[in-house]
Formats: sequence, C-alpha cells, structure tokens
Amino acid sequence: MTKHSLPGGRRPRMRRLRPLGGALLALLLTCALALATSSPRLTAEQDATARRVEEQLMAPCCFGSTVATHHSPAADAIREHVRWLVAQGATEQQILDEYLERYGERILAQPLARGFNLLAYWMPVAALLCGTGIVVLWLLRRRRAVGPAPSLRDREHEPDDRSLRLQHRLQEELDAFDA
Repeated sequence: MTKHSLPGGRRPRMRRLRPLGGALLALLLTCALALATSSPRLTAEQDATARRVEEQLMAPCCFGSTVATHHSPAADAIREHVRWLVAQGATEQQILDEYLERYGERILAQPLARGFNLLAYWMPVAALLCGTGIVVLWLLRRRRAVGPAPSLRDREHEPDDRSLRLQHRLQEELDAFDA
C-alpha cells in the first residue's frame, strides 16, 4: 500500500475545480487581500496630519531618516499604522505619544526641548555669537595696529622715500637721454 492509495489499491479521486471557478476564487482572494492591506481613505486634512506625523518620526530600522522619506518594511508599517490611527480620529500628539511610549525619544526626528536636549537648540546660537565676537575683536585689533589710513591730500604733499627715489632715478634717466 502506497502513501497515495486507499485500501484495496484504489487511488483517491481528486476533485478538480472548474477553470472558471478557480479563476473566480483567485480573483476574490486577491481583492480581499488588497482591501485588507490597503490604507484607509483619508480626507485632505487627515492626509496632511498623517504627513506631518510621518515627518516627525524616524524610521526604526536604522534611525537615519524620517518615516516619510525612508523605504523599508518597518517604515511602511509605521506609515500604514499612522494613517489608520488618523482615520480612527487620533490627534497628532496622541500618535506621537504612542510612538514615544513604544520606542522612546529616539523615534522623534527633533529632540524634545528639555534637559540635555536643549543644547541641540542653543549651541548654534551660541556658536554664531562667539564667532561674530571673535571676528569683531580681530577687526578692531587689526585696525589699531595699522593706524588710520592717510588721506590722499596728505599723500600728495608728503612723498615717501620710495617715491623720492623713483623721482630721482627718473630725472637721472631723462638727463642721460637728453645728453
């Protein structure tokens, strides 16, 4: 007796689906699967809310870019979940709070403005102020070291040594040329 035979050596009779019935069943299963996995229809306002939330959440697979721009199964799942929550009526803050509970502050694209995270907000301002102060001090010191620039009128009346030497040389060459 083989594995595929019945007692008495008979083979089981397989029921075949009619070609049209099998195609119809496959079409129904495909439609049901598509409806189950498709994201809910959102109004323009809900879609804008979902996009704002997606831009505030980091993709948890690598924490390298936001859910709105990252393409991975984890980011896709979060996008679908956010859209589902928005369709259910959850607010932006409620969704962010849920993801904060699940992943911690690391999920946020911008750190919360409290504690040590305040450095991320204030360091650029402090660096800009310090840099501006250094440049101003350098310019003031350089100006003092050089002194005031002489006016053009002072230059015409008081020739310096180099211009006197050049005038003397020019006069010598003109005298030599005339002779």
